[in-house]
Amino acid sequence: MAEPTPEQWFYITCTSLFFVSAFFNVLFYRISVMYIERELAKDGFEPPEIDKGIGARGMMYNQLILFKIKNHPFVDDQAVLRLTRKKDWWLAFLSFYSFLLCIIVTGTGYYLYAP
Repeated sequence: MAEPTPEQWFYITCTSLFFVSAFFNVLFYRISVMYIERELAKDGFEPPEIDKGIGARGMMYNQLILFKIKNHPFVDDQAVLRLTRKKDWWLAFLSFYSFLLCIIVTGTGYYLYAP
């Protein structure tokens, strides 16, 4: 069996990073976003109107939890930050930075191996 070439290692790495990133994003959405929205509904807050089912509020919550953005235009930031748990921060961290790493590795590989 032949040794994998650098391009094949790149494809394996990018594919693996993509699926790891997708896994952490689904985990963040299913655990943290669902919990935050359930608790916000108890407090009388509705999900943002800007998101009509495409999942953009997951990234809004992710950025709020990680970077503690004040005066977010679409989400009640004080309520979200009050409701976050330690595992929500870790899931936001893993989902955001795994996606960032996937983009960096894919972009670098594209720059190096593109024709």
